[in-house]
Amino acid sequence: MTQKCFRVLLFVSICIVPTFAIGQEKTAAKQDSVEAVEAADIGSAPDQKAIDNLKKFLEGSKWNGTFTMRKSGDKLHTEEYEIVSAEKEPTGDEWMLVAKIKYMKKDVKVPVGLSIKWIDRTPVIVLDQVTIPGMGTFDSRVIIRKGMYAGTWAHGKVGGHMFGNITTAAAAAAADEDAKSKESK
Repeated sequence: MTQKCFRVLLFVSICIVPTFAIGQEKTAAKQDSVEAVEAADIGSAPDQKAIDNLKKFLEGSKWNGTFTMRKSGDKLHTEEYEIVSAEKEPTGDEWMLVAKIKYMKKDVKVPVGLSIKWIDRTPVIVLDQVTIPGMGTFDSRVIIRKGMYAGTWAHGKVGGHMFGNITTAAAAAAADEDAKSKESK
């Protein structure tokens, strides 16, 4: 074997093979992570206090954010929601929300039947082919965490991401009171 050929083999064995093995370990770790998420007890039932807190949080809350549409690239569109009322069904994960929805050229108040699943203490809104009157049929997963929301949505062949901030009714009332007191000074 020539010295040049030996150097190439040495380089491959020292540099490239370990890099490939590290890549395989990362791929395996990533797969384990995905499997762990898929194996998580997503449907774990929250206690009554968590349900009551979520209901209080949702009712009167305003959701202001943006959404994307896969076909329109990175263009952001504004969206606004206000949850007028939130009622959990006596059994299961089903809820009935009455929401004011503003997006694109729509501005409607509609009842929306949906599921709310829990991952640990985090609620996830689930729509599985839910028809919203006057708007169409939607599919989405939206996580609620620390006054924010984020998720994915689909409407037929169109879909994208959605994300934004949630202002609770109590926070909105406090902000209004602050504004009024500043105006009176």
